[in-house]
Amino acid sequence: SEPRSLHEAANLKEHKAVSTLKAYPNPVDDAVRIEYPSEFRGGRLILVDMQGRVYREITLPDADNQLQLLLPDVPEGLYSIQCFSAGNIQTIKIMIVH
Repeated sequence: SEPRSLHEAANLKEHKAVSTLKAYPNPVDDAVRIEYPSEFRGGRLILVDMQGRVYREITLPDADNQLQLLLPDVPEGLYSIQCFSAGNIQTIKIMIVH
């Protein structure tokens, strides 16, 4: 059914937003799509291997709640994607397999 008010429309949109960090496909070949909660907009994302080496560090876009990371140059293995913003931190693990 159609929303009956602007407030209901805003609530419907809010419910569709992701509440946790997501990455797919996983395992990853050359690219991974990352979806992140709204509170991480403008925050930082880092990709680190299990030894703590940083392979990517970027500012998350303000305009959307998702981005694509191209990873053809990153060696195969297990990695952690960490998002930081205003005291919020979420982490997800991905496996890169070329």
